[in-house]
Amino acid sequence: IYILGQVDELQTMTKRLAHIERLLRIGFVPSTLYGDLTELLRRFRHVCPDIELSLIELPSIEQLVELKGRRLDVGFGRLMFQDAGVHSVVLRLEVLIVALPFDHPYARRRGPITLEDVAREPLILYPSRPRPSFADQVVAAFRDRNLTPTSIREVRELQVALGLVAAGLGNCIVPANIQRLKREDVIYRPLAPVITSPVIMSTPA
Repeated sequence: IYILGQVDELQTMTKRLAHIERLLRIGFVPSTLYGDLTELLRRFRHVCPDIELSLIELPSIEQLVELKGRRLDVGFGRLMFQDAGVHSVVLRLEVLIVALPFDHPYARRRGPITLEDVAREPLILYPSRPRPSFADQVVAAFRDRNLTPTSIREVRELQVALGLVAAGLGNCIVPANIQRLKREDVIYRPLAPVITSPVIMSTPA
């Protein structure tokens, strides 16, 4: 299934970008780079070796402006744009997990951590701006279940969020592929119920 998904994504990307001749300008949010995006780009370079890749880290909402201005050829983010100037397609739904300090009592628990459990403790949320963003998807997951975290601390970057988790200042909900960031002071646990965040590819319409 994974391999088929990679092939489908590559075909979609190649079809949407058939007009590109020499330089492909790619916007991305950092969490997508820890997932399948690196493999997708590697495969794209194999299929289209003559196209140079320029990678630009941009929040999803800023990608919208750059795509409409045709200063980006493609963007990978987590927001579905409702805009006639942009074409967006969901590549996959990524499962979310919770990041905890290594010595957290839940670290020894078998099985998923519930959102109710997460809501009883301080929550570290990222990115703080610009909005809307992945942060709003996390907030919505709690709101949809009538849950309110004890407190929320907002930071701009994923790495800062994980640093605060390691310091014991709160827990953080992150995409599952973030587990590839090996840290001895942070552990990851599945959530119940399962919640997801989309990985979306957008191109100028």
